[in-house]
Amino acid sequence: MYDIGIPEINITARSESDDGRAILYTAEAAHRPICCANPACGHKVKPHVHSSKTNLIHDIRSEGKLVYINLTIHRYRCPDCSYVFPDEFTFFAKNSHITDRLKQEFVDRCIKGETFTYIGNDYSVDHKTVAAAFKAYSDTHKELLTYDYTPEVLGLDEAHIDDHFRLVITDIKEQRLLDMKRDNKAPTVKAYLHTLDKSTCKCVTMDFAPAYAKCVKTVLPDALIVIDKFHAIQEVNRCLDRTRISLQNYYSKTEGFSTKLFKRAKYLFMTNWENLTESEWDALNGWFNRFPDLFTAYMTKETFRDIYNLAKDRTEADSMFDEWLKTIPDFKAFEPMRKTMIKRRGHILNYWDAPYTNAYTESVNNLIKKIEKAGRGYKFDTLRERCMLEINTEKPDKFNPRKATFVNSDGSAQTLTEKAGKLYLSAVPKKTTKTINVDSVLLKDSLMLYFKHFDRTKHAESTIARISAYAEAIQRLAH
Repeated sequence: MYDIGIPEINITARSESDDGRAILYTAEAAHRPICCANPACGHKVKPHVHSSKTNLIHDIRSEGKLVYINLTIHRYRCPDCSYVFPDEFTFFAKNSHITDRLKQEFVDRCIKGETFTYIGNDYSVDHKTVAAAFKAYSDTHKELLTYDYTPEVLGLDEAHIDDHFRLVITDIKEQRLLDMKRDNKAPTVKAYLHTLDKSTCKCVTMDFAPAYAKCVKTVLPDALIVIDKFHAIQEVNRCLDRTRISLQNYYSKTEGFSTKLFKRAKYLFMTNWENLTESEWDALNGWFNRFPDLFTAYMTKETFRDIYNLAKDRTEADSMFDEWLKTIPDFKAFEPMRKTMIKRRGHILNYWDAPYTNAYTESVNNLIKKIEKAGRGYKFDTLRERCMLEINTEKPDKFNPRKATFVNSDGSAQTLTEKAGKLYLSAVPKKTTKTINVDSVLLKDSLMLYFKHFDRTKHAESTIARISAYAEAIQRLAH
């Protein structure tokens, strides 16, 4: 009478709850046993019904409503050997009140990023039931939680979770989360690196953390250590922002400047100069004319970016990097960065021998934090399993019903027609926005333009000359 996709049972009745939230199906086994289930019996005498009981089983949603199956399970007795046995079903586990396909639904939704509590509330079950289904799945699919191969390009980073730094290990080229460890201490890092093939791992990307570099140099001496270029640029950005803050504090105390002026301009200083609009260029030049130190700090950041944008090979990057080091201002905010850049110079410039970044690892870190925050207190093992499955599971393509083939009940195929054009066309043409094309030649000359007007002995004259040169370049770009 009713078909819910379970051939082992016959649906005898269907009813709905008075609030319309749930459907209840009354069912029994589709087939009765024809012989005794006792292998020692050997007789083929048809057993008779000995007793019955009902089991309420939770199934996947149908018609947007909760579905329950009130299943009558018969117990049979063999007339020859008196062996008693029940109906056998495969769509749910013994002593379980949830169908296997609903458990898989729990797992699929967990992998998509939904929390145990949210799924439990959606299906009116306890969150521990959902967690148990996910745990059972992860225990039987250990191969999805362990990657014991050696990547060619390894990514190392840490995620700060629950007041602990968790080591995050990724395959940069294949974009895969390889593992997540309880801590990021040196013994933990070395223990993992010892499991890798030294001849296969050619490169390791990381941030400025010296402990990672030391571990890699010890265990994988032939691997190239590459400091992520975005972390390198971030270091210079921080120096620029610290300079802004120091000027803000100084002028607010000595001349009564409003600190809000400096705070509102933070985004302006952090923006790359080729991305500025015409009004932002004017505003930025106003700041530079008023506070020359800001121009010096800003151009230290911009010319460092130019090294990554313009250097064609390691030799050219070496030369440009040395020239850039000479232009770092003698500001207190820049001193730690200057020492770091000199000390890690080789690891920074290795980017031109192995142009890889740690961007994928950083994105994985964000996903891990998002999963942990949504769960509000996962244990580490549960968090690791969820991250490994959720991050590494390939997401399906968006379903397009107009390109799909639908099979009718008679077996014939049907394809929907392509989307029809608009019935009515607007008589008013769309407005076009004027765009400014950035002159790439000027952008490429920005570093040399800065060096040309740089003079450490004549700081004021040098600053004025550089401001004028850049103002002329910006004007040409605007027109």
